[in-house]
Amino acid sequence: MVMRMDEIHIESERLSIRPFSADDADVTFRCITPSLTRFMSWNPPASREDFDRIWQGWLLTISDGTDFVFAIRQREDGSFLGLVGLHRVRSTTPELGIWIRDDFHKQGLGREAVRP
Repeated sequence: MVMRMDEIHIESERLSIRPFSADDADVTFRCITPSLTRFMSWNPPASREDFDRIWQGWLLTISDGTDFVFAIRQREDGSFLGLVGLHRVRSTTPELGIWIRDDFHKQGLGREAVRP
């Protein structure tokens, strides 16, 4: 039996992780800052319209199974914390990407999001 992406829900001690959806776009865009994106392999969007193209592309790659992008939220209250993604999963060079919004750095949340 194949699991659908919308059925995935991972919880840890502090986190709730679900597939990225259009409902996550606004809060995600608000959390994209120069200090956050300086280490990313992609350039930060210059506008909300640019970001709309990015996240809509994520939904396409999620649906075709080449990328998986998940929203990370606080388990306790549902506050948005960041994203974790598995990219180019069918290639010889897959990538794991994690970002946590600036005001929640240095709490081990990124590590917790990917810990088995």
